[in-house]
Amino acid sequence: MANDFRDTKKQAQDAVDDILINLKSAGRSIDNMINEYKETLPNKISVDLLENDEAYYLKANIPGCSKESVNIEIREKSVIIACEYGSFKEELEEKLNVDTETDEEKEENKQIEETLGEKYTPEKNELKYLVKGRTAGTAKRIIKLPDKVIPEESTAKYDMGTVTLTIPKEPQKSYKVTVE
Repeated sequence: MANDFRDTKKQAQDAVDDILINLKSAGRSIDNMINEYKETLPNKISVDLLENDEAYYLKANIPGCSKESVNIEIREKSVIIACEYGSFKEELEEKLNVDTETDEEKEENKQIEETLGEKYTPEKNELKYLVKGRTAGTAKRIIKLPDKVIPEESTAKYDMGTVTLTIPKEPQKSYKVTVE
């Protein structure tokens, strides 16, 4: 009787250990998937921000974004940079979905439709990701500035996936106080 209890207890402990091992493994897999997803999020705009007495100088890396897709908004004490990263899959699907059906194929498809008695759409060769690591979607970064700036005097230059901003600071106001 005591041996039966020990055997049952051992089996239960082994089963619990197996469950814990599987849970830990699943947790690591989920963590890896989350990290892979985070690495491809489009909101990762890398910036450097420098300053001197007159201005802020900001450089933002936005590789893969066209100049036309970059939007910059400068406020009194912040800069907002947004851009649109295109999806390679969507870009390629657009190119591949060009109507390349020959007259002969159109005639064959028409005959199939007549035979079926309904609209026939030939199967498309669908694209599937094997590796997905590029960013796609809208990226946005808000950079807080310590001092007020003059937005309307700011300049921006785009060069090979990098935007460089010069943002003049608002001059500090000072008042001379007479001591009585």
